[in-house]
Amino acid sequence: MTIEPAPGGSKTVYARFGVWYDEGQRMIHMTVPGSGWFHTTVSNEPGSRRYHPNLFAKLRRLLEQEGRWPSE
Repeated sequence: MTIEPAPGGSKTVYARFGVWYDEGQRMIHMTVPGSGWFHTTVSNEPGSRRYHPNLFAKLRRLLEQEGRWPSE
């Protein structure tokens, strides 16, 4: 699994995430490869249980900067 503790004994951990946008679902997916349990989604649709506009915008920016956001 790609999770490791931060140096110095803090309560922080560093995790390697996979992030992608699913056009059909209109959601951003996040997963920790190899965890076997960490897979979640973020929506930009008001009313969705997964609605989180701030996190969606930041993840979208990340995907756009890396050329992984679909052209509109």
